[in-house]
Parts: sequence; structure tokens; C-alpha cells
Amino acid sequence: MKDFENEKDLSKENNITENNSNNCGDKNPMSNFADNREETVETIGDKDCSLPVSSGQKVLKEVVSWIACILVAVVFAFVLRNHVFTMVMVDGDSMYPTLKHKERLFTRIISYTPERGDIIIFHPNHNPKTAYVKRVIATEGDRIWIDEMTGDVHLLKKGSDTWEILDEPYINEKIRGNIGIAQKYADDSPENGLLIKDNHVFAMGDNRNNSRDSRDPSVGQISNSTIVGKAIFRWWPLSEFGSVYSENSPEAKALKTVGIWLLIVAVLFVVLAFCNKFFFRLIKVRGDSMSPTFKKSQRLIAARKKYNAGYGDVVAYESETEDGKIFVSRIAAMPGDLVWIDSENGEVYVKKCGENEWNVLDETFSLIPHNEKSDMQNFEPDEQQIREVKDGYLFAVGDNRNKEYMILCKDNQISKDCIIGKIVFRLWPFSKFGKL
Repeated sequence: MKDFENEKDLSKENNITENNSNNCGDKNPMSNFADNREETVETIGDKDCSLPVSSGQKVLKEVVSWIACILVAVVFAFVLRNHVFTMVMVDGDSMYPTLKHKERLFTRIISYTPERGDIIIFHPNHNPKTAYVKRVIATEGDRIWIDEMTGDVHLLKKGSDTWEILDEPYINEKIRGNIGIAQKYADDSPENGLLIKDNHVFAMGDNRNNSRDSRDPSVGQISNSTIVGKAIFRWWPLSEFGSVYSENSPEAKALKTVGIWLLIVAVLFVVLAFCNKFFFRLIKVRGDSMSPTFKKSQRLIAARKKYNAGYGDVVAYESETEDGKIFVSRIAAMPGDLVWIDSENGEVYVKKCGENEWNVLDETFSLIPHNEKSDMQNFEPDEQQIREVKDGYLFAVGDNRNKEYMILCKDNQISKDCIIGKIVFRLWPFSKFGKL
């Protein structure tokens, strides 16, 4: 039979280890086209034109990006670790069978007020070098009395007139022999019990006969100011992963709910990642080259399925010269078609393969015979500026001709191999949600 006055130091059993270069000149893009220059223009981008950066610049940009991500992650982890959650390791068996030696716990340290039944981590006697883990039995205003004969814990809750014997299915065994507080509080009895002071709690280990806790005068009632936080769930070992409370406790139910939602989110993420890889691609509009059809910051969906291009289709495609860049433009001409852009008014003329008549891309982004437009009955295309769309390529332009006149790839034509897919859906903003 142990005497708490002569009990060996159980610190091991109770301690917790707290554990570019860009050239955007003022020249008219039509004059650049007329000069037969290869110029790159971003359809999704804040710049009107850009030149490929050197490999050294790309490496430097990548390094800076990684450093920035690491710094943000470190700061975020520091804030979480010191102000929201912390991880601790159980050192000893004073909370057996609920907690076992070397188990790891997540502990909430923000906006916490201790309640009966909570498993708390605290610094005994304001000693920051030592941390204990115990279960709160009584809070301020409660009265507690432990029967020396039976080991039962009697509790008179604040504001109640009725004593109750606590049902404690979580303990290893009832208290045997010396109950600790019987020595220091000789006058205590079921009629009055030990009154818990304001801003204090009375806590004991679940392994009642092998725990130094509030029964011991060296620990006594625990000031709320010394409480580090509340244990939320056990994350190690993985075989014991989950709540440290009973299945019917609010904490366990909340953790289960969170776990279910996290599982749902994880499954959705995997499904979306799979679909994004094989079925569709999420595109963010970064500029105004497709205005008014698409505005800056809108999100679009491009279908990845096998695509047969058509006149007027809006497509997303990858740059042949700038890895990772994605552009959006409207198809104006097919392989074998002839294309001419009037540098004076920006009109786009297309003579389809095998036809003799020139068509013009009108305000509805459809190709119509040029003679249907009254102001274009007679026109003479500049023979030197007429281009033929190569086999396996497409010719496309942006809807905002003042921002973008030509597409990015070789000889101002898009390789069909570069096309991601046809834009079929606007995802954001919700006010514009739906098909195009």
C-alpha cells in the first residue's frame, strides 16, 4: 500500500514530452504580323506579349518559388504549433488504460476552458519544464470527496444539492488505501467535501493507483493558467488512431464527423485529379484577350476528350515554346485555309480550303462571306501577307482584337498536338455559371 507522502518520483510516469525578360512594345500587333515576325502573345495572362525566358532565369524563378513556399509553410506551422494545436508524447502509465507510454497526441491550445472529463496537459506548480497529463474530475465551485473504503469518487456539482458517485468506465481500477486528500483535508466528509477554488480544477490519472495528481499535496488543485491544452485525439500509433474519449462523447462524435468529411474531401480530390488528368482541365483566365466572352479571373472547363476542331470554337492549348503556359483563343482557320488580317481595321479574312470566296470573322465570331458586309464589298488582300495554315495546325485569334491578334505557336499557328481541349463550361463566377 503506497503512501503519497513517501511515493517515489513519478515524473517519468506522468510527464509529457512537448513534444524574364518581357518585351511589350507599343507597336501595332498587325504591323508585327505584316513584318512576318514571330511574336508571342498571352491569351491567359496579364501581359500582352512575352518572350521566352532563359533556362537560368527559369531555374532562379523556380528556386525563389520553392523558398517562398517553404517559408510560408514554416510560418504557418509555427503559428499552428504555438497558438492553435500542439503535439505531445505520453511518458509513463499514469493514464493507463486510456493512454499508454510513448503514444502521441494532438492537443488543442486555443480558446480552451476545462470541463469535467477533459484530458488536459498542464505544468504542475507553474513548472514549465514539467508537463503532466490527467483527467479533469471537478471544476471550480464543485465539491469532491473520495471514499477511503470503496475508492468511489463523490461529486457535488456547482449549483446542485445532490451528491453523485461518478461512473468512471475509463479507470484502470478504483483507488486502494491512501486516497491522498484524506491526509491534508482531515475535516472533509460527504457533508462538505473539498471545494474547488475559482479558476482551478481537480484532476486525476486514470491509473488511480499509479498516478501523482491532485490527490497529492505536491500537485493539489490545478490553476487554469497552468493548463497547456486539451488532448483531442491520438495520432500514434496508427493502430490506435482516433479520439481519446469514449465513442459517445461529443469529442469522439465531432472527430468522427471531421474524419468523414476529410475522407469525402480526399475522395473528391482524387476523383477531380483523375478527371483533370484524363477528362477535363481547369483553366484560369489571367488577362483580357478573350473579352468580352471571358473576363479576367474567370474559371473555365476544357474537355480533354478527342476533339474535332470547328470554326469559332474556343480552345485551350499549351505553348510550344514556353513550358507550362496555357492559352485560350478562338479558331478562325483550319489546315489548308488562307488567312489575311487587315492591319488597318483588324478584320480577319479566311479563304477556306478549296473555296474561292473570302470570308470574314464577324461580331458573332462566325465566318460569313465578305460581300455580305456592306463596307467590305470591294477589298484587295495584300498577297504578301496571306498565310496558308499548315497541315496539322490551326489558326486562332482572341476576341479582344486590341489585346491579342495572333496565337502563340510556330508561324502564328497552333499545332493540334498542343490543344488541351475545347472550352465547354464556365465554372466561376457563379453569376456566369453554366455552358458558354
